[in-house]
Amino acid sequence: AGVIPKTHSRPLTLSVVQALLAVREKRPVNIVNAPILARKLGLTLEENRLAEAGDYTNLILVQLNTSEGGRQVAGTLIGGKQPRIIQVDDFRLDVIPTGHILIFFNSDQPGIIGNIGNMLGENGINIAGMQFGRDKPGGRAISIFRIDSEVPEPALIKLGKLPHINRVMAVYL
Repeated sequence: AGVIPKTHSRPLTLSVVQALLAVREKRPVNIVNAPILARKLGLTLEENRLAEAGDYTNLILVQLNTSEGGRQVAGTLIGGKQPRIIQVDDFRLDVIPTGHILIFFNSDQPGIIGNIGNMLGENGINIAGMQFGRDKPGGRAISIFRIDSEVPEPALIKLGKLPHINRVMAVYL
C-alpha cells in the first residue's frame, strides 16, 4: 500500500513466497522456482495494491491463511530507510527486524516480562530491545524480544512453559 510502484510488488511477493517455502522445503528455493513450488503445493498467491497506506508512506502486509487459521505481519520503512515490523496479527508494534528475535503470545498479566527476562539472564542471553502489544488490559498480548544470541532449545522449551505463555517462537532475520 502507498507509493510502492506496481512494478516493484512482484519481486516482493516472490521474496515472501521464497522465504515461506524455504522453511518447509529441503531443496533450495529461490524467486524463480518459488511460484512453481507454491503451485505444486496447492498454494494460492494473491497480490493486492492500495493507494493509501494509512499512517505510513508505504506498507507491506503479508497474510497467510491455512485450514488452522491465519497470520498477518506488516512492515514499513521509517524515513524511507529504516525497516520496521509494525503489526503482528492484530497487535500494533514497532520492531526493528534484525538478528535473533523471540515472539511470545501470552496473556496480559503482571510478572510475565520479569519471568522471561530472568530466564534469558540465567541462560546468558542479553536483551537488545523489547516491544509489547495487547488487545485490552488482562487480555491477549504479544511480547517481542530482540536478543543478542540464539536461545538453546532446552531454554526455549522452558520459556514456553512459563505461566501465561501460550506460544513462543524464535526467529532469526
